Amino acid sequence: MNLKVGTRVRVVNPYSGGNFDDGDVVVIKQIGCDDEPDCYGAISPYDNMMWYLNEDEVVPANCNYCHGDEAVFWKDNENNAFIDSKGEMLVTAKDRTIRFKVMFCPMCGYRFDA
Repeated sequence: MNLKVGTRVRVVNPYSGGNFDDGDVVVIKQIGCDDEPDCYGAISPYDNMMWYLNEDEVVPANCNYCHGDEAVFWKDNENNAFIDSKGEMLVTAKDRTIRFKVMFCPMCGYRFDA
């Protein structure tokens, strides 16, 4: 389970019986349920009810930070921060650079693999 509550996701090829269409963008409201711990709960845009989606039915909605090339922070060439799709942060401050790994994208909440 790579996503956390509050993450915006795009529904892809829904088959689990929820009231979603392919391409819907929803927000994860719950992780797991009594019957199926490996699923995500989201509110359907069609009936405003909670429905569950399996892990392979959702992908993160495009984040321009962790799945693009937009800076998390940008002041100038000497002071900025970027994150890549694997959770590596690249921070430059006063023309000095450090790299470190984070668990979640600070902008969209996507959980990176360990």
